[in-house]
Order: sequence, then C-alpha cells, then structure tokens
Amino acid sequence: MKNFFFLTVLSLSLIMVSCGGDSGPEINLTSPSDGDTFLVGGTISLGGTVTDDTEVSALSIVLTGDVVTTYTIDLSAATDRTTINLASIQALAIDTTVIPGDYVLTITATDNDSNSTEESLDLTIQ
Repeated sequence: MKNFFFLTVLSLSLIMVSCGGDSGPEINLTSPSDGDTFLVGGTISLGGTVTDDTEVSALSIVLTGDVVTTYTIDLSAATDRTTINLASIQALAIDTTVIPGDYVLTITATDNDSNSTEESLDLTIQ
C-alpha cells in the first residue's frame, strides 16, 4: 500500500511538471541594443532568437513613443516554430511620419499554451 501511494504521488508530480509551469518563450535579443539610434524613414534590423519548448504561435513588435507602431510578424512560413531566428524577419520600417524622439521597442512572443514573454529596450529615432 505504501508503494502504491508513493507511485501515485510520483506519477502526479511528473504529470504536473510536464504539463504546466511553462513560463513562455525565451527571447534572446542580440540587436538592436538598448540606447541605439535610428533615422526616420530607415529600418530596424533584428538579431537573436525566440525559442520555446512547444511552439511559438505569435510574435509582435511595438514601437512606443510619440507615435505607436505595431508590427505583427507572420510566422506561417517558419518551418521550425520552436526556434525563430529574428534575423530572418524583414527589417522594421520606420515610417516617415514618426516624430523624432525616445521610443521603447517591445517584442512579445506567445506560445501554443498561451504563455507570453516580453522583452523591451529603449531606442532613439532622429
């Protein structure tokens, strides 16, 4: 009976560990760097990876400042959604209507389990 109880507790613990507790995708942003400067009408190229133990289902990027610009990244062409190479994403165009100033670039990644992770950095647009 003791062995049955021990095995039941052990099995339930393994199920809970394998099914839950995912904190969401991991964002490893290598470029741009915090404090970088970009020009109105130019582009922002991304470097790094987004990884997840299940699959990245959504990736969005928001540039927040005097003007808010949202970039929704189409992942339909990705053959491996557990590792997204940010360098493969088309450079983000900085519209000519963007007002020069300080901005925050925020990348949000969501996985198939609806867990999200955010990474932000400060940029200047001239």
